[in-house]
Amino acid sequence: MEPVIINSKLEQKRYRNVNLYVLLQRKILWFMLVLAFVMLLLSFIMSEGSTLAYLAIFYFVYLLAMPFLVIVKSKNYYKKIAHISEPKTYEFSETGVKITGETIKVELAWSNINKVVKRKDDYILFNSNSRSFFTFQQQVFKSDEKIVAFESLIKQYVKKNNF
Repeated sequence: MEPVIINSKLEQKRYRNVNLYVLLQRKILWFMLVLAFVMLLLSFIMSEGSTLAYLAIFYFVYLLAMPFLVIVKSKNYYKKIAHISEPKTYEFSETGVKITGETIKVELAWSNINKVVKRKDDYILFNSNSRSFFTFQQQVFKSDEKIVAFESLIKQYVKKNNF
């Protein structure tokens, strides 16, 4: 199979949105939200529930602050780390993924790609540690044949995909 080669540049807004998406996928965040609701409910039921109310308020403030912190950190990282904002070339082949830019050159075996998510108009490839990711829009593929070839490579080599 011929490698699928695309060129992409990550925009700051897309980088921020993907970081927010990653945040909202964290199960601990949703667990804390449910816990906050339970504590708030218990504080109303119990007569001496003021401690629970304060804890619930703390959790709510923390949960509301997280997206704002992610937005600020994303903006800082985008400006500070050159390889995030520079144009890159992605080459997907049967052996893995090659990513090349001005300040970055990475070769990843498919075993290092832990998960691939296809969203409405972009793809997110998560590295094995699930903290780093690569993302690009569907429109960077110049033809439907390239999209089909890319998705077939993903289905063949990546266990966690949502296609």
